[in-house]
Amino acid sequence: AAPALRAAVARLTGPAGRAASRAAALASAMLLAAASALPATPAAAEPAPSATDGFFQVYRLDPATYAITAPGRWGVDVSYVILGKERGLLVDSGSGRGNLPRMASMVSRKPMTAIATDLHHDHVGAHDRFARVAVVDLPCTRAAAQGDLVSPSRATAASLLPPSFRVTEWWPPGQRIDLGDRIVELVSLPGHAPESIAIVDRVHGQAFVGDSAYADAPLFGNLPGADLAAWRDSLQRLLQQFPEVQQVYGGHGRWDGNRATLEQAASLLDDAASGRVAGERLWKLAGTALRYRRGNLELWAPAP
Repeated sequence: AAPALRAAVARLTGPAGRAASRAAALASAMLLAAASALPATPAAAEPAPSATDGFFQVYRLDPATYAITAPGRWGVDVSYVILGKERGLLVDSGSGRGNLPRMASMVSRKPMTAIATDLHHDHVGAHDRFARVAVVDLPCTRAAAQGDLVSPSRATAASLLPPSFRVTEWWPPGQRIDLGDRIVELVSLPGHAPESIAIVDRVHGQAFVGDSAYADAPLFGNLPGADLAAWRDSLQRLLQQFPEVQQVYGGHGRWDGNRATLEQAASLLDDAASGRVAGERLWKLAGTALRYRRGNLELWAPAP
């Protein structure tokens, strides 16, 4: 064990390790700064929770769809339970605080597979506590895996202590997941992160988009790996290919987004990516960013 420990320390303290640590520290600082802009609790207009364990709160969105929130901890992390007649899908597992598997089992006892909309630590924090875990099958996600163990880099996870977890299923973009009389689709949405995805239910007009669009929080385009032009293109493609989508559920804050949320986010990203609009220089903990605004939405982009 001692040689392995010395080797691990050497990797962390060597040039490559120091560079990775700086990138992860920068990403963590950016997320911490961004968290100050997230609502501390769900909006007052939200319905009362249908269940709580004192940390998590469960909200019934429809008879087979639930939001599980962890309010007051760096903003609001939102996970979603999508149920069919035979099994369920848990979209995003938060930062790892609290007992999310127990809370999910309160929603349904059906077999449940966890999947994250990106590999940032606040979306995969409890993945290691689920027996079934799916990951989008992309070169960047395969690069983070050794066999069935997924270990995102510190920069990818935006954390100095990135979580590791076992994957049981690799789902390619376009995968249709049959939950039992309910089919959802995995859609690749590179932009916020290279591995960003959405889960779309055409029949119910729902898109679960993680950090790709929010109803009431900034879009974080100043994190390592973000690509504003790719992000804009992803949202435009989502709008074009899924005209059924009317309800948009983000990974933080409120969950009452709609089709206009996607349209505004795509326009805002185009403002920044095209260079036609000058952003407002903004000082945050991690340094400077450029802020772009359109309606009630805003985007933080890298500052030159």
